[in-house]
Amino acid sequence: MSIRYGFMMIAAIIGLISCAVPVQSEEQVQQQIKHTKEDVSQIVVETQNKLNGVKNSASAELVKYEISKIEEYIARSQKLLADGETDQAFQTISIAQLYFTMIDARIELQKALIELDNTKKNTSQ
Repeated sequence: MSIRYGFMMIAAIIGLISCAVPVQSEEQVQQQIKHTKEDVSQIVVETQNKLNGVKNSASAELVKYEISKIEEYIARSQKLLADGETDQAFQTISIAQLYFTMIDARIELQKALIELDNTKKNTSQ
């Protein structure tokens, strides 16, 4: 009888929680996400500055694909900002920033491959 009572209490708590959590449509969520033109412009500038650093690094040749994609997304974001599409510009520059994660991963992979190659050379001697 106490197990049944426990299950009933859990079900009641879950019912209360589900009633208390407001459900929003995707459109309502999207309407709440608003970014100012100044904020997005600043993110674009920061992204461009970070990209310039990557271009001047020793790894630039290794990550030239990612560099070109970031440049494309920066250009798109700037155009979207000029057209007044601030939220879309924010989403676009966010994608550009994700390419930096890919750059870091590519560099780490390259280092690991070099280390593996060196290990093979050392064990074969």
